[in-house]
Amino acid sequence: MSIPRATLLALLFALSMPAFGLASDPILAEGFLHSGVAKGRSGNYQGAITDYTHALFLNPKLIEAYYNRGIAKWRLGDHQGAAADYTEAISQKPTFAEAYFGRGVVKGLLGDHHGAINDYTQSLTLNPGLIDTYYNRAVSEGLIGDHLAALADYTQVITLKPNDARAYLGRGLAKGVLGDHQGSLADYSQALSLKPTFAEAYIGRGFANEQLGYYQAAVADYTQGLSLKPNDTDTYIGRGRTKEKLGDHQGALTDYTQAITLNPNLTNSYCLRSNVRALMGDHKGAADDKARCK
Repeated sequence: MSIPRATLLALLFALSMPAFGLASDPILAEGFLHSGVAKGRSGNYQGAITDYTHALFLNPKLIEAYYNRGIAKWRLGDHQGAAADYTEAISQKPTFAEAYFGRGVVKGLLGDHHGAINDYTQSLTLNPGLIDTYYNRAVSEGLIGDHLAALADYTQVITLKPNDARAYLGRGLAKGVLGDHQGSLADYSQALSLKPTFAEAYIGRGFANEQLGYYQAAVADYTQGLSLKPNDTDTYIGRGRTKEKLGDHQGALTDYTQAITLNPNLTNSYCLRSNVRALMGDHKGAADDKARCK
């Protein structure tokens, strides 16, 4: 019976260590690197981290081990640890575009969107063909309020990958924030033509239709969005708001109430329900909601 590869590597690792110091062994380090990659691909990220750490103990200059350990740490939610590994990979190989991308991802997850944008930009300087880098940079740009830059990056994604539904969604959002609701509507529609079950695109198009005064179409889109994403409080509010504009006060009341049921701490829902209750003559209910409206 043969010894499992992982067990053999562990035994070799133990035998390679003298009583004091470290016996460098690049060949054994490569073995741990490949074992870590295999474990990562199978979803065993903790096991992969252990193997990458063994590899780096044997060969601290093994750049791929830092990079891949960063990926495994990111997968496990250790974003600080991932950032440290990507940084070490970059320090050893300053032209490592993918490591800048990885560090940008974890910086974004840590809330450092300016730092993420800087890393994405450096990644694209080194490799302009990394499509996901344009997309991620657009997301971070939107989160810091730079919607024109986000619009440009989403457009670049679409240029390089015309069938990317999420890029049309993102660009539709950016156009909407910038006041181009007709352009936003077109992008959401294109996203839906590529991915007909895209709940967020129905919801976004519902908002664009609402802003353009196409209230019946807005209600239809919000309804379709809720069929795919039934616990989205903002969509119940949007549909309720649109029904109110159509004079359907009972329908609006029902939607605002559902939003409150899903999130009783969403005070804006009470404000909206208070207004519609007043319009329906329920002054006590309106007053009760007004008391919870801030």
